[in-house]
Amino acid sequence: MQVQVKQSNQVSTENLVTLRGISWAQFKGVEVNLTDVRSLRLSYLQGTLEIMSPISDKHEAVKSNISRLLEAYMELLAG
Repeated sequence: MQVQVKQSNQVSTENLVTLRGISWAQFKGVEVNLTDVRSLRLSYLQGTLEIMSPISDKHEAVKSNISRLLEAYMELLAG
């Protein structure tokens, strides 16, 4: 199993950890153990698991605000 941390010169809103050589059973085990951590996002494809987490609560606040704005806009369109 290899662990690769995404590094970039740009400012990122997320931390990304990539794990290669992960079986489906291992992925499901990780998923079950992290169900209480709402801010984490898991992505699995053909033995590669990506675990993403926001850097700060500010990211989550911005995401929530955008969601509320879109919801209000859609309600206005619906009439």
